[in-house]
Amino acid sequence: MGNRGSPLLHESSKYLRKHVEDSNKVFPAPWRGKFLRYKSLEEKLHGSGKGTKDGAFLVSVFEEVVNVNEVFKATAAEILKEHRSYQSPNWLQTISRVVKGKKGQDYDEGCLKAGACLEFAHINAVALRRVLNQHDQTHGSDLGRKFYDSLWQNQTGRAAFLHSPELLELSAIAQPAQGEKSDESKEAISLPHHNNDPCTDVVKLDHRCSVCLEVLFKPVALGCGHVFCTSCLKTAAGRKCDVRTFDQVARCVDPRVRCPECRQDGVFRRAAELTALGDTIRATYPRHWENRGKEEAAREVELKGELLRKLRGG
Repeated sequence: MGNRGSPLLHESSKYLRKHVEDSNKVFPAPWRGKFLRYKSLEEKLHGSGKGTKDGAFLVSVFEEVVNVNEVFKATAAEILKEHRSYQSPNWLQTISRVVKGKKGQDYDEGCLKAGACLEFAHINAVALRRVLNQHDQTHGSDLGRKFYDSLWQNQTGRAAFLHSPELLELSAIAQPAQGEKSDESKEAISLPHHNNDPCTDVVKLDHRCSVCLEVLFKPVALGCGHVFCTSCLKTAAGRKCDVRTFDQVARCVDPRVRCPECRQDGVFRRAAELTALGDTIRATYPRHWENRGKEEAAREVELKGELLRKLRGG
């Protein structure tokens, strides 16, 4: 495993250990005391000597991963639920918030919570990589790297804090739209993301779909973390003429179908519509979103018409 992508990885183990311990103390309540026990894992690794079986140590690491992942998924789910509630078209709820003066406050708190959850994921991802690196150096093996790679390849959400649609949604909430930009001045956003290299910690992801090369419209993330327009992903999966919702389509996609970008298979199982990222893109590029919406609506009418004619035998 390389040391690219994060300044934390270039620091000493002592620095990282202190960083994790400090974060355990100063982070907000949902995450405080819930970080990967880096110091304990280091002591197990170095206090046991080279005679220790790899399996015993990796079992301890896996237990830590499970605990961290449960905290991340629970807090991420709560933040996303709050955000969707805030974005809800329920007019009574919106008026109530405005009257009470809480609308802006709720939004700011949501951004801060999303940012804290992302940082929680980032610190734990770095600590995990570091301790597995140390394991391989101590034992002269590559089992730590293989263990980490297996977490990346797993599409069941076992390591959602490393790569998942939730990370992309949290990033969109933590970095709200800054107003419309021209096509030439789109700014990339930075977020944890899988880029065919399990060593990569943070990569640049702009608002373009890598299939149509246009601004994302109704973005969807696959289990590997790559993002596409809903219609582009349907086409890539051989479901171009399917007028059902993406969730319904994803359940029917052959598990052998690969991600158009990284070529991993089985990635449709944890595919998710990115509503928060969609809100950000719609606010940032309103004209594009409106035009693309009209094009998609016209295309859907045409597809439904063709389907109806086929059913009638015309």
